[in-house]
Amino acid sequence: MSDRIAYVISFLFHPILMPTYALLIFFNLRSYVNYALEPEHLWMILSLCFINTAAMPALFLFVLYRMNRISDLHLRNQYQRTLPFLVGCLFFFFNYYLFRSSGLPQIVISMALAGALVVFLSFLFNFWIKISIHAVGIASIAGVFMGVSQILNTNINMTIMSLLLITGLVGTARLKLKAHDPMQVYMGSLLGLIIGFGAIYLKLG
Repeated sequence: MSDRIAYVISFLFHPILMPTYALLIFFNLRSYVNYALEPEHLWMILSLCFINTAAMPALFLFVLYRMNRISDLHLRNQYQRTLPFLVGCLFFFFNYYLFRSSGLPQIVISMALAGALVVFLSFLFNFWIKISIHAVGIASIAGVFMGVSQILNTNINMTIMSLLLITGLVGTARLKLKAHDPMQVYMGSLLGLIIGFGAIYLKLG
């Protein structure tokens, strides 16, 4: 894998895009949620998720960079991640609050909570180790759909296998760019899988 490909993979599967990707995949599964909500409502949910978990965190990250609170937008410095993680927690939990207070189906609420928990636990882990949040993000989606498969009793093995393959590609990309060591990638992947699966299977939220 070349550095250019590794950069493209890291960009396409940036952690802040994962909640939006998760909902997009889920809405295309044609589950009971698609029949419980009108198409325009699905797009509204998807748009709100993107604004709360991608657009706003990205904007604040840029502001922090312009204010010299962080040295680069890739957050290579472990100790400069604290404030961006806190901002991420704020927006991700706000997204969960909106979903929960809107009376959406439980599985959608659990997905929103999984995203918030992933950011919060990554924040806590950051005091100990520079965990790969790219690995956490994509692995959490794989875990979510493992849980979806169990809850809905549906065969989505191809979706799960594809997400696990992408998890491996993302981890390889982060290693290629020397952004993390193998332990940081493995821990991120394990954390993401556990939180993603647990939130859906236990119907948290």
